[in-house]
Amino acid sequence: MSQGLVMAHSGWRYIVLVLLLVAIIKYLIGWLGNGKWSSFDAQLNRFTPIAVDIQWLLGLIVWVMATWWSSGDRARAWEHPITMTLAVVAVHILSARVKKASTDKGKFQAAFWAYLITTILIALGLFVILGSWNLFA
Repeated sequence: MSQGLVMAHSGWRYIVLVLLLVAIIKYLIGWLGNGKWSSFDAQLNRFTPIAVDIQWLLGLIVWVMATWWSSGDRARAWEHPITMTLAVVAVHILSARVKKASTDKGKFQAAFWAYLITTILIALGLFVILGSWNLFA
């Protein structure tokens, strides 16, 4: 069962990354092109944080089941979970700010920055776990 969860966690990241990429491109085009905020934009802003939540929850279950906090691997024990938790917090705070923007241009601008920041945090977390470099070394 543990291996299945690890595979689900590893596979779901591609869904998250595709959603983030679509969101960044869509919101940048809307912001720079003075687009009108549509129901698709609102749904993208609603479901992208949910996808990030699912990824985080799968990771949390794997982390608990594998007791990573007690391992000697600092990246798996703390750096990756902390970075990804920061990404989850950021995506929720920033997507809420999108909803509060008063104009369409403001919504697109806030959404672009929200999902760019979230993507950067997730990329940092991926670099940590993949061993490319240690974030807190």
